[in-house]
Amino acid sequence: MSTDQTIQTKKLSVQEIVEIIESDDIALLIGIEETAEFEFKEFSYRTTSPGDDKHKAHMELAKDITAISNAGGGLLLIGLKPAQKPSVNIEYVDSVSGVKEADINMQSWAGILSDWIVPRFSVSYLKYGFMGKIDKVFWIKIPSAKDLGQYPFIIAKDQYSPDKGIAIKGRIFGYYTRDGAEDLLLAPDKIQKYIAEGLKTENEVPNPIKDTNQISNEVQTLSLKLDSLSSQISNLPTVTTSQQVDYDDMGKKIVEYVNTRIGGDKGYFYIYAIPKTKQEIKDFWDKGENSIYHSMTHTPTLRNMGWTLEVYITEYPYPKENSWEVMNGDRKILKVKKTGEIFAAGAIDGFLDWGSEESESNKGDGITFVNAFAFTEYIDTFFHYLDRFKKQFSIKSDYIINMGFVFPDNVKLAMRRPAHVGSLFDEASGIITQKSWEFEISADDPRTPPSIAGQVVIEINASGFGWAVEDK
Repeated sequence: MSTDQTIQTKKLSVQEIVEIIESDDIALLIGIEETAEFEFKEFSYRTTSPGDDKHKAHMELAKDITAISNAGGGLLLIGLKPAQKPSVNIEYVDSVSGVKEADINMQSWAGILSDWIVPRFSVSYLKYGFMGKIDKVFWIKIPSAKDLGQYPFIIAKDQYSPDKGIAIKGRIFGYYTRDGAEDLLLAPDKIQKYIAEGLKTENEVPNPIKDTNQISNEVQTLSLKLDSLSSQISNLPTVTTSQQVDYDDMGKKIVEYVNTRIGGDKGYFYIYAIPKTKQEIKDFWDKGENSIYHSMTHTPTLRNMGWTLEVYITEYPYPKENSWEVMNGDRKILKVKKTGEIFAAGAIDGFLDWGSEESESNKGDGITFVNAFAFTEYIDTFFHYLDRFKKQFSIKSDYIINMGFVFPDNVKLAMRRPAHVGSLFDEASGIITQKSWEFEISADDPRTPPSIAGQVVIEINASGFGWAVEDK
């Protein structure tokens, strides 16, 4: 580490550093001192390293992001070599070392942040990018947890002790903030006090749920946060023949849960299949070829477009209470419960809207378009998975299927037909008017998965989007 005092060091505000990033002049970063709002690293997070090194890298990523967010937000830059003033404990940017674009994997990091942090940290909270033409620096702008209504972010994983160089086992919660330029771990007794105070007021949370903004601001910040910490968040309702279920209330619980898992600003589409008679899947926690675990990593595929239940090959199902759950970053989720329920949701942003830019006739209207191909294939693969699931585990029960769109009030949602399909339908549907649907599949239903999916898609298009038009 350099101790060259010829460099004139300086403390800059977040806005001043943002202006440097926007100018793309890397030389202006030289000499900037690390502060509570500004953290920099020479090397990227080695999140694909083996063994304890991988755990350490995941912890470092979660710790740095949450500490800055809990302390009020700021900037994290990667690709800058540090130096230290010899007389004082101040670290500053000595030079630009640069970072390879291949060493930055935001998709992988999104999954880590989502899995490690409570309340769930969505990568959509972050702004990020590269600056520089030859030597590149990667920058991340991190918002304040309080501004997000999510304070404090807590790491709900085994902690890593840099002093001892080991992972501290035992489901220890870590709450980090900034002490000057250092990440500070809050004392465990203060974390427990926070949890206790929250649990004490848990029953005072307003009943849900008038719109997605209210869900985000009220449910995520208290009820779902505390449910996660007490390992109760995944207890979605089960339908039995002897139990009357309020389906509106069940839909609200589904929405509450998904809002903690799926990212994006435009909302998502969910499907929830519930057996009408209670089931108990045998050998539920096995991982062999005939297991739930295996089925979730080998979901049906119509074609190689990604509009399915599939996830990245680096993502694996993990246990959550009485269920297996797997995510594709913060864009897709698949959840299977021991009692036979199957739940899936996919974000509109970057998934269901892929390839469906505004049509010429709707430019300037601010309409968000769902790709008709993506939507159809996603529903089709879900019913293929449900069919295979029922046969594999010998489930003889009728199923109730709840599904629907959830999106903010300021989003105008429509369906768009890709241009090369032909001229059987209008290019774009009307704005959606119905947001949720319920279907039933009998235990001895003779229809094939494609025919069931086709009926579902047609009904949603007709009743929700006004899809049908006169023949041309």
